[in-house]
Amino acid sequence: MVSCTEFPITVRKQRDFLMYVFMRDVNNDPISLTDWAGIAQIREAAPPDSKLILTFAVSAADVALGKIAIYGSKDITQVCQDTGYWDLVLTNPDGVSDSYLTGEVTFSTLPTVVGDTHTTW
Repeated sequence: MVSCTEFPITVRKQRDFLMYVFMRDVNNDPISLTDWAGIAQIREAAPPDSKLILTFAVSAADVALGKIAIYGSKDITQVCQDTGYWDLVLTNPDGVSDSYLTGEVTFSTLPTVVGDTHTTW
């Protein structure tokens, strides 16, 4: 079993969500994702039998670099909840599944900045 890292996230309601995760070994070298599989979900609470809020699409964005893309379209982020709990479960080529990332989720609405002054660059 691997060590699971606590990683809270914020998901903007009714907006596309994309996050990249890089898999590294103890020497900080990339882990090849050849023949790996993954799933990431948000539930109302931490227990796996809690009500499911949404399931992200999970894919290998770069197999050799150990880069994983976690994506949810604005259609699935259109939720009523304000909080939740998520995890990323990966299955290695030997068929062993483990949670690698987990944490609290905050669903927020836009805008997150109040005011009408924008910086132009």
